[in-house]
Amino acid sequence: MVNAWYVVHRDAKSNQVFVCEGKEHPALRGKRLVLCEFNWFDAGKHVITALNRGEELSENLWARARHGMPLARVIVRGTASAAETSSSAPSKVEIELEEEMYAPAEGQAVALYSGDTCIGGGAIDRVLDREDYDLIRNLRKHDDDDDDDD
Repeated sequence: MVNAWYVVHRDAKSNQVFVCEGKEHPALRGKRLVLCEFNWFDAGKHVITALNRGEELSENLWARARHGMPLARVIVRGTASAAETSSSAPSKVEIELEEEMYAPAEGQAVALYSGDTCIGGGAIDRVLDREDYDLIRNLRKHDDDDDDDD
């Protein structure tokens, strides 16, 4: 039986698309994400201060990436840039989901909730799990090995 192929990563700089075979491939899952262009709606000063100090926040925090999907328990960490001050909200945050998410994609929107209240949202900038396990490099190596067969 032939499995379907799925896009894992797009590299706009090199004009490459990386794919994997089968929907159960580990490259299609992730639980540690960096969100950029984060817009804060109703976070509260204590949340912003804690994130700018590099603290982890998890109490009653949830995330949702797809409409209709259940909320997922999450830990949030600030990744404030040098230009941001301790009084401004970080525009980039790292989140760690309690359970792996299927097919997180760069550019995909993620909303952050405190209880039932949406406190902000941003776009997925990077899927850290893929970097940790070097899955993209392994896929590239596999592709190079296939070229040697010609």
